[in-house]
Amino acid sequence: MAAEAAPAGVPADAGTARLGPAYSRLLTYPVMTAGALADCIAFAMSRSGDAGAAPLYWLGQIALLLPCIVICLRRSASPKSRIWALQLLAALQSFVAWAYSPDRFRFPDELQHLRTADNILATGHLFSANPALPVSPGFPSLEIVTTAVSRLSGMSVYTAGVITSSVAHVLLVTAVVSWAHALRLGSRQAAAAALVFGFAPDYPYFDTLFTYTAIALPFFVLAARAAVRSVTRQDAALLVLPPLLIAVVSHHLTGYLACGYVALLAATLAMGRRPEPSAPWWTAPGVALVGVAGVGVVCAAAWTAAFAPHALDYLLTPTKAALHAVFSPSGSAAGDVAAHGEVAPLWQRALAIAGSVVMLGLAAVGTVRLWRSPVPRWVQLLAGGAIAYPAVLVIRVVAADGPEIASRLLVYAMLLTCLPVAALLVAVWADGTSRGRVVIALTLAVTIAAGSTVAATPSPWERLPGSFHVAAEESGVDARVAAAAHYGDRTFAPGSVVACDLSLCSLLGGESKAITSSASAPMFFAPTDILRNGEISRLGLDYVLVDDRLTQQLPAFGLYFPGENNTGGYPRPFPPARLASFATDPLYSRVYDNGDIQIYDVSAVWNV
Repeated sequence: MAAEAAPAGVPADAGTARLGPAYSRLLTYPVMTAGALADCIAFAMSRSGDAGAAPLYWLGQIALLLPCIVICLRRSASPKSRIWALQLLAALQSFVAWAYSPDRFRFPDELQHLRTADNILATGHLFSANPALPVSPGFPSLEIVTTAVSRLSGMSVYTAGVITSSVAHVLLVTAVVSWAHALRLGSRQAAAAALVFGFAPDYPYFDTLFTYTAIALPFFVLAARAAVRSVTRQDAALLVLPPLLIAVVSHHLTGYLACGYVALLAATLAMGRRPEPSAPWWTAPGVALVGVAGVGVVCAAAWTAAFAPHALDYLLTPTKAALHAVFSPSGSAAGDVAAHGEVAPLWQRALAIAGSVVMLGLAAVGTVRLWRSPVPRWVQLLAGGAIAYPAVLVIRVVAADGPEIASRLLVYAMLLTCLPVAALLVAVWADGTSRGRVVIALTLAVTIAAGSTVAATPSPWERLPGSFHVAAEESGVDARVAAAAHYGDRTFAPGSVVACDLSLCSLLGGESKAITSSASAPMFFAPTDILRNGEISRLGLDYVLVDDRLTQQLPAFGLYFPGENNTGGYPRPFPPARLASFATDPLYSRVYDNGDIQIYDVSAVWNV
């Protein structure tokens, strides 16, 4: 495609005549690739304990993102170059996520889905129970694709999973661009919308991981695109069903929200386009979409009831907690959880707040600007959906586990928020001849992106690999933890019940056939005589895993063990005497020891 022509009398971006299309080929893509490589080098330096890893990481992030911002906002860039830049950015984000953990899955969500994939490979059928995440087998799209790639290619599940998630991530940004085009936005506005969509906190990292969200999100956006095209371009409304139903069977929340988005688009597009006066009511814009959304809801409910009955409780628990936090006069437990975990540096917390404030301001001003501009009526109406962004921020502030819940929800809210924010960024940049306007636009975009990065996964103390943290996520899986989990995978009988800290349980739950107990935390605190009187027998434990490093560090997220009820936090690391009791009691048989981690066979206690 040819580059978008500037309006008559308006000069193209400064330097366009000199650089032209070569800008994309000679500057944008190599600089972005170099940024990703800089992040990889920073990871290697961090693992080796070398100084300078953190500054190099942030330099790499700037080099990775800044050229893409420029090419998306420049008037003279061609539509094809904008799409290629966005796709390259998504691919490089997946590459950086792989470089963070190049040998195995470490993030808890990935390990939970690994268990489902291994069950499919072992049994040859779907829906086998997954104690690590009971809801996972009910939404097996990710695992179906991954295991198919693994079997056909001979790759490991890890490699096939990385490839599957990476392809889905590139497809996601492509789908967002196509969705914006369906709204009849120009190439520049569509690319800017996709760029801003990528500023969602979980988009650069979490949405590249081996999780069912990664494969569901592209179909969520494709369903929205098909819904828009059914009205703006008069495509058949039934074309919405394939991507909608794929989203429904891929991820519970994404499927339900996809149905809601289709219904919202039906109402919005119907208001934005007048029906023919003589046409029957059932041919009015949006009526068919309402029916499609209804079919999607029925299918989602039927699928959940038949194959994923755990999904309802899984979703209602955080929903009830959030509502209670909003309406309860006693406030939320969110502050309790955050108070005794690791805390981000002050500059990162300030940057996260600045990014949110800038996004709120751009969304508000951009919405007003769209309402005053000659864009299609339905774009103006959809821009009002940017109200979802501050609504999610409220959840972040007041709800227990608010930061995690908000990060997961913001990617959905950004599909509407990106419209007014992108429109305003394009307007600020204008034709690119004013350096001041260009600097302002870049500053705003970079502030949002950086604020989202510091507020998202991985946590600040895990952003660079190499440092071990007990009871953490990625940083809680080191060589010692991996070795203990490997022993358990080879030794524990299927269905063995084990007690362990959060990191060990996460890895064991994903890589072995053991069942990690979520009710065994009291036994780590109880005196030995109480355990002999039936505590272990009541819990049904077969093995206990003890990591001596619990006595050296506070837990990164405030808790050491699954299911632990300790809102008061820990003033000091776990008492060494409690862990030492496992080594001195003759009824605990030590079957494994790698220096830091010991595994005890506790079956003898049952017979006391």
